[in-house]
Amino acid sequence: MIIEIEYCKCDVRLGGAKLPHGELAVKFAEVERIYDKAEDNFAELFCRMFGFERLSENAADALPDFVYDRDTGALYAPKGEG
Repeated sequence: MIIEIEYCKCDVRLGGAKLPHGELAVKFAEVERIYDKAEDNFAELFCRMFGFERLSENAADALPDFVYDRDTGALYAPKGEG
């Protein structure tokens, strides 16, 4: 599964095990609660906690399964799934 995390400065693509929308939302909420705001290690922490990895720039063309908007906290499926 591909997840895109939208930041105000740039977007990050992560790859990992397929998860349902509800479980993914809980995981994002947990990381939002505990990540180090001074270090802004959100994506790295998410990867370490849940076994995801940052994808290369070549993965930018693939449509993600879910997009998480850090500014609004919205998690949505651009393919209409979830």
